[in-house]
Amino acid sequence: MLYHFSDDPDIKVFSPRRIADNPPLVWCIDEEHCVNYFFPRQCPRIIYGKSVNSSAEDIERFFRDTIADKIITIPDYMEEELNSTVIYKYTFSEEVSFLKIRLPVIIVTQMK
Repeated sequence: MLYHFSDDPDIKVFSPRRIADNPPLVWCIDEEHCVNYFFPRQCPRIIYGKSVNSSAEDIERFFRDTIADKIITIPDYMEEELNSTVIYKYTFSEEVSFLKIRLPVIIVTQMK
């Protein structure tokens, strides 16, 4: 499944948007990376996680005080907005064809 996250509770039709010099696109994300979008659009965040490439030293350094596999940090000034913003999760039909672009995890479609 693929998903789109928004603070808009009432999206009926996903209209492709043009960003910079790219063609108009509808943006979505896979299940593994959904957590990256559980935040208000303008909320800066740093996300890092354990991987098969993580050294024992890095795991000890960055994950010493938690059992979590992923850490997400946001600036203190965003806490109120984070707590007051509702983020809606939209699910795309399996029938929609997508052009997958991994940057590393962005998936887009050129829906008409």
